[in-house]
Amino acid sequence: MLEAAKTCPLIVSDGDIVGIATQNIPLQHKYTLRILGHLSWEYSIDDSPQFICVDSLYKYPISRINKQLISKTLKKTFNFDEGMINNFLNIVDQASNGHGALLIVTNNAEAETERLCSLNRGIQINPFGACENPQTIISDISTIDGAVIFDAALKCHAFGVILDGEAVTPGNPSRGARYNSAKNYVMLKKKIDSTHNYMAVVISEDGMVNVFPDDHSEEGENYFANFDAFKS
Repeated sequence: MLEAAKTCPLIVSDGDIVGIATQNIPLQHKYTLRILGHLSWEYSIDDSPQFICVDSLYKYPISRINKQLISKTLKKTFNFDEGMINNFLNIVDQASNGHGALLIVTNNAEAETERLCSLNRGIQINPFGACENPQTIISDISTIDGAVIFDAALKCHAFGVILDGEAVTPGNPSRGARYNSAKNYVMLKKKIDSTHNYMAVVISEDGMVNVFPDDHSEEGENYFANFDAFKS
């Protein structure tokens, strides 16, 4: 039945398969499981994607919960006010334009940029205010492999940066290099550099977001636990 429902949705009600819809059926609430591939599926409520599950790993889209988590981390790490938080959320939106991206924010951006780019591990540029320029700039430079580095004033210092450092935290084989390198970089800096702050936002190509160092938050756990579809 799932094979037959590739283009038209399979309708299930009270545990019974009712049929395959050939037109949109008005419902008070519609819960959808969309099969994306082997061990991969997407859960939506009223056509709004809630999360994607890939090989038992749950990935959350850039949503209210993600933005709350990013905001919380910015306040905690850099004491950003609401205006600065909204500016960075706009940067995240620009970087999420259908491709993966890695954004690093640190109050040590100048020194880190000089250290990494002097070793040909990235492209150093004259710092510019990311929120003062057309959206295409952040969208374009974030498509390049590597990280985009911002300072605590949200000025962009470098892009295409390859992050370095010895491994200090367990990796996740089911995630790519972008996720694992960002997590390790932030955790390493937290361990060896107590005078500066670092934060990473990892945007996967499917639009999912992870935030370091505060990726596993109560908000995210509660968000998952409160899905009506999992209360049975």
